[in-house]
Amino acid sequence: MTYARGPRPRGPLASSFAATAAGIERSGANVRKRLSVLIDADLIARLESVKARTGLSDAEQIRQAVRLWLETRDWPLHRSASPDPVPDD
Repeated sequence: MTYARGPRPRGPLASSFAATAAGIERSGANVRKRLSVLIDADLIARLESVKARTGLSDAEQIRQAVRLWLETRDWPLHRSASPDPVPDD
């Protein structure tokens, strides 16, 4: 099979090529998936302002914001050390 940019790699690079083509990056223990989202113009302006002040990329700002948002919703769910009590019948 031939791909748009030439033949498909074979050997040890083949799985790496497939992951990259699917938008997945592996960096050590981290696995990241490329996502496309639409951002409102006012948010873009604010991201650019923070980037100018801090040097923090738009992507990193968004990653941190999503992580914080999920933490405020207790995700991943934190399991309590003790099991739920069994209700009396």
